[in-house]
Amino acid sequence: MTATLLATVKDTGFALYVQGIQDSLPDDQKLTVFDVLALCEIRDGAKRPSNRDIALKLEKLGFIEKHGKTNAQYYILPRRYYELCGNVAAYSLKTDWDIEQVWAVLYPFLQKYGKAKRSEINTLIGNHLSEKQLRNFIDELKRQGRLRAEGGRGYVIYYLGENQKGEQKGEQNC
Repeated sequence: MTATLLATVKDTGFALYVQGIQDSLPDDQKLTVFDVLALCEIRDGAKRPSNRDIALKLEKLGFIEKHGKTNAQYYILPRRYYELCGNVAAYSLKTDWDIEQVWAVLYPFLQKYGKAKRSEINTLIGNHLSEKQLRNFIDELKRQGRLRAEGGRGYVIYYLGENQKGEQKGEQNC
């Protein structure tokens, strides 16, 4: 028996993504309605699908990606979904940031304004990193000489480090 449903496609990229999955699977391994609903949950922003077993199955097959660590774990659709939607930037925003991404946001801000309070850094980075991850990245940037901090506990101001001041002067001479 075949059922035909008439509907308007709300997310063409998602429809193409699911169709691509279905086309790549043998008939006896096609996604179930529950699998597709779990993919919808992830697409719509749920950190985890309501059915853990389906989440594990979809992750194992590479149809969703797990990001974060311990309690901060969440799932997203893979890069190819965002490519189909023409929005790879959204994928980048949802994935874990590394120290270079943090620096790419901090450096222009510090160049323009000369300094940053921790609250400003938190605003710039947003919710891409946990407090602990951000603290570790800031500590590493200080160790590398890219950042320097002044002030005491609870009120620290960050500036470009000595390594960056020379770079900044060199840029001005070009």
